[in-house]
Order: sequence, then structure tokens, then C-alpha cells
Amino acid sequence: MKSKSIASLVIVLAFVGGKLTAAQVITPVELSDPKTQRLQQRNLTVLMAIGADISAHKFPYPFYFSRLLDVDLAKMQAADQRSIHFAVYKGQTVLEITGNYYAAYSAEAMGPYARLKETFLQVIWPMLQIEVPHFPDDSEFSAFAIEVSHHVREKALGVSSERPENVTLIIPVPAAQKLVDAKTDDQRQAAVLEDSVFLNGDPYSLWLKEGAPTEEWKERSGAPAKNLAVQVNASALASEVVKGAPVSSHLINASATELRIVTPDTLAKACRKTLGSTPGLTRAGNLARWRFS
Repeated sequence: MKSKSIASLVIVLAFVGGKLTAAQVITPVELSDPKTQRLQQRNLTVLMAIGADISAHKFPYPFYFSRLLDVDLAKMQAADQRSIHFAVYKGQTVLEITGNYYAAYSAEAMGPYARLKETFLQVIWPMLQIEVPHFPDDSEFSAFAIEVSHHVREKALGVSSERPENVTLIIPVPAAQKLVDAKTDDQRQAAVLEDSVFLNGDPYSLWLKEGAPTEEWKERSGAPAKNLAVQVNASALASEVVKGAPVSSHLINASATELRIVTPDTLAKACRKTLGSTPGLTRAGNLARWRFS
């Protein structure tokens, strides 16, 4: 008991003494699962270093760690900006990072594939490059999980609107190591075969080679036809030179929404409720997102 109290005191002192560095990391005592608590405590220094490095990275547009998605930019600056923690997802322990990325894509100029690709290149890929080298492929957790919210601008029946959209990547630790260490397109493509990528809960498959995906890969990937591939230029992964979409002023009017599981039934009810109470709107504003318990 004495050693546990001392360890807790060390953690508190670490957070007080390094407030800015630890601002992105959730404290171990806030986690309910004993295993994730132990992992959080044991790896606290590493998690703090990851948070500091990601915060220092120059993203094309503002990125904030957050346990809440879809928070407007003005409120985000004063909100709780901690999200790095170990969590349990479908029985597996993952290292989770969630946050808000303040870029807004034009639905007319960029389809779902292009939007997912842009957020992957601009935000998720740099995060993987930073966090993955800190852990060997025989780590005590199963996968890295990253969820990032961006915004989409669109117009329906002459009415402009903006809605959040969430990109989720779950990749096993060994596959993430292979992806980050890969030197060729073939190695990168082989690594991402083991990941899971979602856009608002819908599964997608990443294609990291130049050009369109091959028919053989399409059959092997088993992805739904509408979500077959996000074509990512492999050279962009190496150089990380990408251009973002402009940030919309409408972001300041968005409201915070807690993470939750949205099933097709609840989503349909939400759509009916929205359409019934707001004439002229053709789709609901908040779409499905994943939650890690």
C-alpha cells in the first residue's frame, strides 16, 4: 500500500511539474479498468513524450487532443485537452488517441475517399510515426487506435450546412511497426492489410500504392464496393507534403457532442427526428462514431 501511495504521489508531482507536457495524457486514476490503469501508470513518461511530440508537430490546420469530438474551435481552447490513454475495445487493449482537427472539406470538391485520405495523411500518419517507435511489437497491448473528427461543408436545396465526420484507424501493434518501418510500397501495402479503417463507422480499405488498386487486391480486401479503396500516394507518406482544405468559419457555431455508439436504428431515428423538426434539411448533422470503453 505504501509503495502504491508513493507511486501515485510521483504521478501527481509529474503532472504538476510538467503541466504542459502532460496536458494530453489522461491520469491513471481516471481509468476504471485495472489493467489499463497499470499500463497507463507504467508508461506515463512515454505517453507524455508522445503527447509533447504530437503537440509540437506542425499540422496544416489546428489539431487538439480531446475526449469529446465535434467541439467548436473557440470552446476547444478552454476545454479538457487530454485523450491519450489505454482502453479496451472489443476485448482487446489498445492505445487510444482522439481529437478534433479544424479543417473543413467541401463535399462538392472532395468525396468520402478523398476526405478520409486527407485526414489520414495530415493527422493520423504523423501520429503513427511519432507513437509507434516507442513500443516494440511484443507490447502489452494489442493495437493503436486513433479517431479524428474533421468537418464537411455541403449545400442542400440551396442551404449551406456543415457537419462533423469521424475517421477511425485501428491497427495491430506488429502491423503498425511494419507500416512505419516500411521502405517500399509493397511493404506498406502488406502492413495495412491488417488494419481497420472507418469513416463514420463505415469500413474502408487503404490502398497505399501508386494508381488504382488491382482487381486481385479488391477481391482479397473484401471491402464493400462503395468503400473499396482510399488511394494514398506512397511518396506522400514518406514526404508528408500535403495541402489541406480551408477551415470554415462555421466551425465556431458547432456544438460539443459526447462520444457514443450509434447503431443503424438509432441513426435512422435521429434522421427522422431532424428531418421532422427542421424543414429543408436532407441529412442529420451528427453521424455515427466509435467509442472505446
